[in-house]
Amino acid sequence: MQPTNKFNSLSKRTRAFGLLFLVLLLIVILLLFSRSSSLSYTTLDTRLNTHQNFGWISGENLLSFNGFSFHQTNLDSGDITVLHTGEKIPKPQELHWANSRGALITFGESFYGSLVDEELDKRNLSINSLTKRYTWYIDFKDKTVKLVSEEPILTNGAWYDETKNGFYFIEDYSFYANREDPPKNFSATALFYHDISTSNTTKIADNLRLTDITHIGPCGDNNYIVCVIGRSLDDLSTRQVFSVSAVGQKTSIKSAERLFHTSNPRYYIELVSDEREGENFEGGDYGESSIVIYDTVTKEDIKTGIRTTSSSVVTHINNEDIVLMVDDEEKEVGYYSGEVKEGGFDFTGFQILVPDNSGTALLDAYNSFGENRLLISTTAGIQKLVYPGNASVGYKNAEALNYEGVLTSCHPGGDTGVVEYYEAQRLFRVFFQQNNQLDSSLKTFGDCLHKSPTKLLSEQIYIGLTSPTNGRIISD
Repeated sequence: MQPTNKFNSLSKRTRAFGLLFLVLLLIVILLLFSRSSSLSYTTLDTRLNTHQNFGWISGENLLSFNGFSFHQTNLDSGDITVLHTGEKIPKPQELHWANSRGALITFGESFYGSLVDEELDKRNLSINSLTKRYTWYIDFKDKTVKLVSEEPILTNGAWYDETKNGFYFIEDYSFYANREDPPKNFSATALFYHDISTSNTTKIADNLRLTDITHIGPCGDNNYIVCVIGRSLDDLSTRQVFSVSAVGQKTSIKSAERLFHTSNPRYYIELVSDEREGENFEGGDYGESSIVIYDTVTKEDIKTGIRTTSSSVVTHINNEDIVLMVDDEEKEVGYYSGEVKEGGFDFTGFQILVPDNSGTALLDAYNSFGENRLLISTTAGIQKLVYPGNASVGYKNAEALNYEGVLTSCHPGGDTGVVEYYEAQRLFRVFFQQNNQLDSSLKTFGDCLHKSPTKLLSEQIYIGLTSPTNGRIISD
């Protein structure tokens, strides 16, 4: 009987260990399932265009411009707030948001009879090739327009520092490149800071000696005011990340040909091409590349183990979680997910996102980040909202509506109001007579139009003016 008792004792121990193993296995599976579910992302076509609507995420809100009004859409509830409307606004060339407080803008066309025309008139100035280059700040709260600079903003050359309520920006002097005896060095990159509260603009650096700038934003090191991705005029062979101090001193902190910023200023992304003997990577064909994360704090490269044929990467790092958006040669956008750890990267998964309807989903460098949300832009200019699949999003796609009917019904002239539509650009031109009632007519038009603003978030509405005597167009 003794052997039997021993056997029973061993059997009980074996069953106990087996049960414990199953419990631990179940916990691991549940944790993996939970993590996998939390990293499932979905895309939504916002119908916004990067270079027309200038869509931008600020916290839980999506900011956008439709040519006539500035909007704020709460991504949780879908509620829409009209930040500014009721005035003729020139067509922006560069637009940078101060969250929902205002916008820093260099305009490109349609100046006559606009709010900029009125501001120039107050300064006894007229619209000409020089004043068209001015940069302005529109304050949504007090409904004012203020002159910031007599030069335009360089493309990708501005960043709003919310902690200071001001903009760091680089002026664009390319206008002077073909002029004899130019008043400014056209190759210079002068850095400025504009304080919104005081309306004062301060020059930080006369010339950073940079070109091919793709990004300006915060630094991971608080000893510096901004970080810039570009090429040094002293070494054009590769791109670099430069940190800039409060006195305009720049320091190179990373050098690589293909560098991309992330939503966490501590990290940058580098695409490292395979070194194949005799391979020619000219014309942007880099072949297959490895994705490497650079940590500006530890000064280390973190190898992700991910390889791609992508030419561009958009990233979102929330705490230690990272999502790498890439496009592949099949022209589908996908994401890799994982976690940045001490000295490494824990890869957890890959998923192809819904291909873009225009036939291309190649990513552009223009993007913005919110909590658990990412707004990406394709090279075709289409902006897509990326968010966790288990999150609720209040933003809805605009339905196919009778936009022209809405505009005509809101026009003070009713059916006699002239509304022209250009389908390729999804652009409306709405004409008003330039007379003493223009301001009140535009205000009435704006108030009516935005009783249901969701209808016209992604369309373009530009105000044109006609002569009250002969009806001819005097400003488009």
